[in-house]
Amino acid sequence: MIRNLRLQVCVALILLLGAITCTPPPEQIQPFLWVKSLEGNGRVTIQFWLTEETLLAQGNRYGHFKLLRAEGVGKFEEVAELGPINPLRATWCWTDSSVTNGKSYRYFVHAIFAVFENPDAEGFSDTLLVTPRTGLADPRPQPPEDLTYKLFADTVTLQWIPPPLHDSLYYLLYYSPAIQGFTAYEESLDGVGHEWDPTGGDLGVHPVRLDSATYTFYCDRDGQTRSYRIIAFVDSIMSYPSEILEIEHTWQP
Repeated sequence: MIRNLRLQVCVALILLLGAITCTPPPEQIQPFLWVKSLEGNGRVTIQFWLTEETLLAQGNRYGHFKLLRAEGVGKFEEVAELGPINPLRATWCWTDSSVTNGKSYRYFVHAIFAVFENPDAEGFSDTLLVTPRTGLADPRPQPPEDLTYKLFADTVTLQWIPPPLHDSLYYLLYYSPAIQGFTAYEESLDGVGHEWDPTGGDLGVHPVRLDSATYTFYCDRDGQTRSYRIIAFVDSIMSYPSEILEIEHTWQP
């Protein structure tokens, strides 16, 4: 009986090894146009920009990203997961404030399901070495301030005060009860702006480039309460988001 049991175990191990060796590895991709690490006082900011191929929205599969960190030559551990992203943003920016000044850290970004034709695709950024230090300024620009709005007919106008020396490029983040979380509308740094319809069938996924600290768009008076945030760029670095502005879409024409 013991001999038969050993034989069964050996057969099971052979089948398991065969299944493992026959399983193709995930397709390796290059999802990042660039990845930056920015050192500050008690904080590190990691920002990455995706390639155009990564942003292709096909098959209703959405990429997500894991940020991993190691202290010195230690083992990498996950410190943040970004996504899933819908619609996909061209860039992400994440600030790690759990670091200690004077210590060296290594970071890298792991992209998963980022190419929609192949749900097993994955890619990795280069490893970034950073050392936060006392006396350094916050590497991330301050958020736009005083986000306000005006309502007229079927239009909403958002206005805000941008941070100094901004790049005249903004992310307009929009949320309504119909969506799980904030949805971003953006444009690449050298792109051309598009119209934005936050009540359209595609939830307004067309990107928007804003050349001033104001934006007017059409929106139905459907009784929903929508929330808005603005993010600016300074020297191509994403700022912190503004305060959340809530608008109840029930005004009279």
